[in-house]
Amino acid sequence: MFTSIRGPPVIDQVLECEQDTRAEAKEHDSNAIGVYLVMKQPDAKKTLAGHVPIELSRLLKNFLEENDENRLFAQVTGKRKREVGLVVPAKFTAFTTELRIARILERERNGRAVKYTHFELKNIVF
Repeated sequence: MFTSIRGPPVIDQVLECEQDTRAEAKEHDSNAIGVYLVMKQPDAKKTLAGHVPIELSRLLKNFLEENDENRLFAQVTGKRKREVGLVVPAKFTAFTTELRIARILERERNGRAVKYTHFELKNIVF
């Protein structure tokens, strides 16, 4: 459960990313990934701060859907930008426990590295 977009995120703030299943998000990007403020209380509603860039949303949606334990976080690097929705400029960090998924994501990231310098990958493999 979440509340609507509220207040801009702060530079260096770490936010959690997950699929945005709202109809209004899907109108603009069928692969929409929301960037949410991380809440300290277990039952707290999530607050949507914005979205990942549409150019990365399909890749990151597939990553999140591949394994329920995959996690994606965003460290804010600038002010939100109005593109397709409100995009949160950030360095995105992906965590996975599967080496296969990590290799696929790393290959995709390396192929996009010149264009998307704000995407950082960290692998955790058990």
